[in-house]
Amino acid sequence: MRRFVLSVSMIVMVTLLISLSFEVRAQNIPTKTEVIKTDQCVRVIGWSQGCVTFKANTALETTLNNKEAVSGTLAKDACLRAWGWSDGCAVYKAGTVIKFHERGGVITGTLAQDSNLRPVGMSTARTYKAGHTVTFNKDGQVVRETN
Repeated sequence: MRRFVLSVSMIVMVTLLISLSFEVRAQNIPTKTEVIKTDQCVRVIGWSQGCVTFKANTALETTLNNKEAVSGTLAKDACLRAWGWSDGCAVYKAGTVIKFHERGGVITGTLAQDSNLRPVGMSTARTYKAGHTVTFNKDGQVVRETN
């Protein structure tokens, strides 16, 4: 009988792939995209109240039925919870695209300031730099970072 031993890096990679595939499948909502002519405060998908202001002359993706924001370009910096967070927020940068999960948390956004966030597979947070784009899994852990 052969024994199979997984290294920590292999476990992290498998977790990352599962997280990313879940992210793609989570967005099975009929949407439409249009260019908005003025800054607009639009309720985000999954929110019962409140709104986020999206920038004029940029594309805004909304749900077909309720016209709730799924993704768009922020008109001003916004402090928002990531997908999977129950409290706290990260500040996302004006003029950059942000994408929301169907339950209202941020899936992907560009940080407006340095932020302490937890990467997938790690028990402690690390600092992600302002200007970097981060993508979260369903547990609110960073699964991807680009700059």
